[in-house]
Amino acid sequence: MITKKKIQNLYPDVRESVQEYMYNAYKYLESEYGEVKNEWKAALFLLAESLEMFYQCKDRIKMDGLLILDRYNKPNKNPLLQIQTAYQIQILKVISQLGLSPLASSKIAEKPEKEQELSAEDFITKLTAG
Repeated sequence: MITKKKIQNLYPDVRESVQEYMYNAYKYLESEYGEVKNEWKAALFLLAESLEMFYQCKDRIKMDGLLILDRYNKPNKNPLLQIQTAYQIQILKVISQLGLSPLASSKIAEKPEKEQELSAEDFITKLTAG
């Protein structure tokens, strides 16, 4: 079971709002699947890092503005806008992969139940019956 303290230890270099989001994501995954599997942790780490970088770009764009002056003193589009957009796309992809949005979770099909393994005798019987 995840706690806010564990989230702070897992993601110490991200802002509090990102930690709060990650806490809610972990809680959701635990409620849906019973646990957060190890193979999901890389995607969750990528999500936290992407969120943090997205917010850093957003903060800097707020400070510098949408247009900045180039070396010729001409206004140009802030290059951080492209970087922020790239992180936004990355965030949406990871959210979709983990099923963390209503749309993504509605697209996740129920997992089919595993077929019971056949004993050797049943396997041979099925093989020779056909």
